[in-house]
Amino acid sequence: MRRTPSSATLAESKSQKSLRGAGSAPTRRASPPRSIGMEWQQRLRERGRRRDIEGSVVRLRILIVLCVLSGCLFFRGTVPVSPDQLDVRVMSTSPDACAAFLSSPKVALLFLAKGRMVHHQMWESWLERATGVLPAEHLALKLCDESGGDGVAGNIWTSQISGRCSSQHLFSLYLHLSKELDADELLGPRWIEYTRDITRVITRWGHHSLVEATRNLLAKAFEDPANERFVLLSETHIPLWDPLSLYRVLTNEGRSSINAFPHDNMDMQRWTKRMEPAVPETQWRKSQQWWTLTRGHVEAVLDDSEIYRAFREHCRWELMIGTDTFYHRKCFSDEHYFPTCVLAVHVAVFKPTTSDTLFARFSSHFVRLLSIKGFEHETIPVFATTTYVEWIPGEAHPMSFVPEDVTWELFVKTLRSNEACPLSSADQQNMVHTSHESFVPVELLDGDDMAAICGLATTRSRNAALAALPGACTTFARKFGEDTVDSVHYVLEANEII
Repeated sequence: MRRTPSSATLAESKSQKSLRGAGSAPTRRASPPRSIGMEWQQRLRERGRRRDIEGSVVRLRILIVLCVLSGCLFFRGTVPVSPDQLDVRVMSTSPDACAAFLSSPKVALLFLAKGRMVHHQMWESWLERATGVLPAEHLALKLCDESGGDGVAGNIWTSQISGRCSSQHLFSLYLHLSKELDADELLGPRWIEYTRDITRVITRWGHHSLVEATRNLLAKAFEDPANERFVLLSETHIPLWDPLSLYRVLTNEGRSSINAFPHDNMDMQRWTKRMEPAVPETQWRKSQQWWTLTRGHVEAVLDDSEIYRAFREHCRWELMIGTDTFYHRKCFSDEHYFPTCVLAVHVAVFKPTTSDTLFARFSSHFVRLLSIKGFEHETIPVFATTTYVEWIPGEAHPMSFVPEDVTWELFVKTLRSNEACPLSSADQQNMVHTSHESFVPVELLDGDDMAAICGLATTRSRNAALAALPGACTTFARKFGEDTVDSVHYVLEANEII
């Protein structure tokens, strides 16, 4: 017979199970410490990874700072921030050993040529007249002041100078030839050398490519820290002065020979509102294409990308003809970009570094206000200064001189002297004489009398600052074409310019 457990029995059995469960509780408590230990280990591993990441970030920041301080040697120069900004690498010292040793400035002649150099033989003869002469003030400073009058040290330095400075060290030459032309066919070996490492582009009259080619010339010339003046010339240019006089005129003028002042002939109809905000209407300027810039202004041009982009996109010929529309606009970047850029960019060093709209607007306005109020004085307020050009009223191109025009009277009374620069024949002769007396021939350094050499250098250095002309005086002239080669060479040679 099967027994059914009573209620009392079932209650006792449940109480015994509960007691057994209570008694086995200590053995089941072992699992929590294991889970807590795993959490601790995971937290430690996360802290370790976090420290590794923070350490990597710190090391990366240190490397970035070291890279910036060292000039980013790994990247070998400045990395362009946009396609419109040039990658310019300035050398630590000038490749001209003589100019570097004396710390004497050089004048960079930048030839923007659309064909062969018309007067290449004349320019070569002109440069020969600058061979073997040194600026007296820099020679006196190096040879006499720094040697402290020590004859032994002075004699060592004179031998070093004689070895380094026997050739021409006053001018650097650079040449851009339109890319579609064959340099080997149009240029001689000497002039091909002047095109080396210059990025060539196809240039067209009145086109923005002229600005691009000019900036490429400036970028190459700016690499040499000795170049302090930068003169833009064409293949039909000729010099109006001998090299020693012209060197003094250009280096003694502390302003750029480009007109960044507002005037009545700025062709405001060429500006378009689409050029804002990079080029406000109030900062639109016009100057002659052929100019002289100081090194500081060249740096401003090379640092620019915003204004250059605005000109590249919006300064061009436009013609729209419709049933009820006729719109014609001509814009020439080569006449407007450089004076506008020189005005607007040079002081633009206080740029917004935050995305805050109010601060960015205030910063931009403050920068442009500074440039407008205080920068024009660093340029010469005359439309044409560096180069004499004979413009024909109503014509797009200047007059070309013919052989019959090329006389010494043309130089003395017209090309050198004008309303803004009234120079008499006596004034011109005095300036030439003073310029020549501010240089020392290298051959005079071969003597052993250091006192006599220092005395000569010191005396002639006083003439350096006196050999100057008013800023409005011209130093070059164009257009002298192929048919004037012989007559130009004859007149310049007869009057000791070459």
